[in-house]
Amino acid sequence: MPSKRKSGATDAESKRQRAATLADEAASEFLCPITLELPLDPVTAADGHIYERSAIERHMATQGAALRSPITNMPMSPTLLEATQVRNAIEKLAAHIDGDKAKRWRRRLEESEKLVHLRRLAETGDPEAMLSLHFHYYFLKHQPEEAFHYAKIAADLGNARGLQKAGFALCHGKGVCKNQANGVALLAAAAGAGHGYAAYELGRSFLSGWLGLSRDASQARLWLDRAANSEGPCVREWASDLLGTMQ
Repeated sequence: MPSKRKSGATDAESKRQRAATLADEAASEFLCPITLELPLDPVTAADGHIYERSAIERHMATQGAALRSPITNMPMSPTLLEATQVRNAIEKLAAHIDGDKAKRWRRRLEESEKLVHLRRLAETGDPEAMLSLHFHYYFLKHQPEEAFHYAKIAADLGNARGLQKAGFALCHGKGVCKNQANGVALLAAAAGAGHGYAAYELGRSFLSGWLGLSRDASQARLWLDRAANSEGPCVREWASDLLGTMQ
């Protein structure tokens, strides 16, 4: 009797593994040929293939009027069709397989849902959500334009971190046309609101003549003093070191 139960359990496990293998193989049919990942927002392009929307849109943007299929290299129109049934199939398959592609898809789905939540909070005027989106786009996605967008909205609300990040972007042309005068103004507003790193940036810029500023030892000392008495331990140390060179 035990041997029969063991045999039955083995057969059940074998069937489960076989089903998982088939599901994994089926999921592979939906891989975006550009990202080589299961798409979160699948669309069907004019060449008949399934793509991640953002990936095929980037491809179309780079090719312009001379658009060709990434797969066949044949000319194609920029028409994209929603692939709702594909999305539904991917969701069902990803729930039943444990392979790397499914795990990555579930992780990306979770990140996508978090972004949707953050955007909703940002739309209600939450500066912390805006700054989280800035971090996501600047450091993780390397999309400085989107990062600046959210930093500037936070800055417009008077948020000190938003002012510093938007000011830095303007001073260095990160995601926005370089405008040092406007950038310095935002850094000054951030420093005035207690942002230590903004004060440090102004202090060393006045000390060295950076960011379009004339060298001014008194202004450098003023801002470095503020930075040296700010909350950030690293900024305090950096500012104190620079002040030490001015003795």
